[in-house]
Amino acid sequence: MSGRAIRAMASFGLSMREVARGRAMLERRSESIAARVVRAAPALVVIVGPSGSGKSTLLDAVGRRALEGGARVVRVGAWSGAEWSARPIVAIPGTTLVRAMGLLSRVGLAEARLLGRAPGSLSAGERARFGLALALHEAMAHAERGREVWLLCDEFGTGLDFETARGVAVNATRAAGAVEGVRMAACVSDERVASLLCAGVRVVTRAGRGPVMETGRGAA
Repeated sequence: MSGRAIRAMASFGLSMREVARGRAMLERRSESIAARVVRAAPALVVIVGPSGSGKSTLLDAVGRRALEGGARVVRVGAWSGAEWSARPIVAIPGTTLVRAMGLLSRVGLAEARLLGRAPGSLSAGERARFGLALALHEAMAHAERGREVWLLCDEFGTGLDFETARGVAVNATRAAGAVEGVRMAACVSDERVASLLCAGVRVVTRAGRGPVMETGRGAA
């Protein structure tokens, strides 16, 4: 830890030992909640809380627990690469046209005006949905081989206006659980967006307090 960080903590009356103790407590709590989430294996898990409250820490713990249990883990992200600059979104590698259309339909991109466009020409919300389609394609390939798969999405909806985030949330809810053996865990900072995701399990994180697991909408 840097000298500046130590001085900053000291200004609040905190020592390195106290900070380390608090961090260790939160990590243990995250690991415990992650184990419960993976055992419950809902189609969709929402982790909601403000920035810096430990959402990403918990998401990483879910990924570790899933891997330990023999599942595959796929990270969801908005498309941002340059390697696909001239290829239309319907030309998803390793798929038939029918399957590509099915994937795009699940995330709300199966529109005639979009199918021939390259990912780089899409809006931010459309790129977010396209990233979900690519991750779902990878997850489906693993699931078809008999593997359980966890889709992990950090900072879901961040950088999108509310109406765009609403559309992505609706499509994510539709996609989650659409394929047997595929689960999704999403971190959300905006409570309004979190409420749109019909989660089987909801985990609330608060800075310094650790995560709390709740039963979400759509739970059995």
